[in-house]
Amino acid sequence: MMASSRMKADRAIHARREEEARLSVLNNALRENANMRRTAEWEQKTDGLVVKRIVQTRISQKKGEKERALDERRRRLALKLQQEEAVYQQELQDNLETPEQVREQMAKRLFEFKKQRQEERKQLVEQALEKRAKLTTDDLRLADSKFYTQQC
Repeated sequence: MMASSRMKADRAIHARREEEARLSVLNNALRENANMRRTAEWEQKTDGLVVKRIVQTRISQKKGEKERALDERRRRLALKLQQEEAVYQQELQDNLETPEQVREQMAKRLFEFKKQRQEERKQLVEQALEKRAKLTTDDLRLADSKFYTQQC
């Protein structure tokens, strides 16, 4: 009987050792799984940060490109505005009359008005002379009176 009780004890020890070995393997697997999970989480977090940094870099590059393009456009528009302003100022200067030109134009207009007035006076004088000549000439006066009497 002793042998059988010893075998029972050996079996119990052996079963306990197997159970401890199995638990040790399971604990090691759990620790390894936990380490892998933490590593995977760290990699995901790092990948997220890398992607975020890449996106931010691209966004800042695009903003920089747009800002440079906008600055270039502003520079071109400012240059165009300066050129148009210079053309406008030149046109203004070209169209601006000097006091001498104003005086010359006024003198021309005055001369033309005087000439026109003289022509009008000449016509009035000629009409008055013609009328006087008609009235003083008896033959013409007689012909005019006959003409008017025939018309009436």
